[in-house]
Amino acid sequence: MDMTKAFPKEFLSSADLNDPIQVQIATDIGDPVRMKEMQDGKPESAKPVLYFMPYQLFGANGPEVTRKGLSLNVTNSDHLVTLLGSPDSATWPGQWIEIYVDPTVRNPAGLLVGGLRIRAVTAQTQMATGVQQAVAAQASPLPQAPAAAPSTAPYVDPNAPQGGPAWPGPPADEPAQASSEPPFNDDIPL
Repeated sequence: MDMTKAFPKEFLSSADLNDPIQVQIATDIGDPVRMKEMQDGKPESAKPVLYFMPYQLFGANGPEVTRKGLSLNVTNSDHLVTLLGSPDSATWPGQWIEIYVDPTVRNPAGLLVGGLRIRAVTAQTQMATGVQQAVAAQASPLPQAPAAAPSTAPYVDPNAPQGGPAWPGPPADEPAQASSEPPFNDDIPL
């Protein structure tokens, strides 16, 4: 019997991860960090817990979709503030982070036990994780936001003087041609 599964944990732990995972900070619960009392029930033992959108873990028992939160320690909190650019957790929803097991983490007695750490997600790893997130979202009982409609806003030439009319782009039947000059507008008097 896998004893790490015999006592399920409420929060994400190093036993849950075989490989690093990329997760999106929860966008559906307001502030994604909640203070949570730990198992000893003492008020002074309340810790901040960071919650995520549903994600998929690939453990010994196969894939599992979960929303387990990450109990934050000072090190991970400091990394989040640095990575996400704000100490206000209400500005973090929708951001991506990677969680991994750092084998050099020691417990209070000084023994190497390994622990969870966070780091930035590169665009490449975020794209790869999008498939896993899509699978997890389909299994989630939470309602999903509708997909954003494609933008119909007219093209604004970044090289055009500010305040001028926007160029609507080439007609649909004409191929776009690369040009370094802004389009001409014959309606403007000289």
